[in-house]
Amino acid sequence: MARMEHDEWWKRRMWTDPEGVERRVSLRLQSDGTWHDGPHCREFEELDPSTRDYNHDVIAKVYPALAAMFGYGIRRVQPTTGS
Repeated sequence: MARMEHDEWWKRRMWTDPEGVERRVSLRLQSDGTWHDGPHCREFEELDPSTRDYNHDVIAKVYPALAAMFGYGIRRVQPTTGS
């Protein structure tokens, strides 16, 4: 389900270029990047593309990063039992 949501979001995501024209977002992975490209290029290269790890990466990396962008944090808590 997370993969389908991501694909749908990616298909609709648009940005406006400096001339004011709406364009689709594209991602280019540079496999021989250097530290000048910033840490994010290396993170894309290290991602495991398998379906099994996709949801784990979304939960462990993407959600916390999105929350941090808005000044929030995600805290994991143990479920409590009713007493």
